[in-house]
Amino acid sequence: MFHQSIETYTTTDNLQGSNFIELAGLEIYTFVVINSGTNPATVALQVSPDQGTFLTDSLFTDLIPQSAVALVPRLFLRYARIVFRSTTPGRPTTITIVFNGQ
Repeated sequence: MFHQSIETYTTTDNLQGSNFIELAGLEIYTFVVINSGTNPATVALQVSPDQGTFLTDSLFTDLIPQSAVALVPRLFLRYARIVFRSTTPGRPTTITIVFNGQ
């Protein structure tokens, strides 16, 4: 069964996390982070067994305005999410996180 979610966030200077996606029962999945704003954002992928313990499963990536990056977990744990912040302090941007899985 195909699963998709789309969330939009405004970055801040502090690291924030998106809503968790449950990966149990899915065989393949990808997160796409789109920076539709005017400032860069820094993003990474985290996985968790319980939504309380976090493991960063990708390098932090700087995402320039009007670009996108695909992030795929290397590790399997029950939950995954994207973490993000403004790359330049005091310069927020808008990001959209699209999850596709099946």
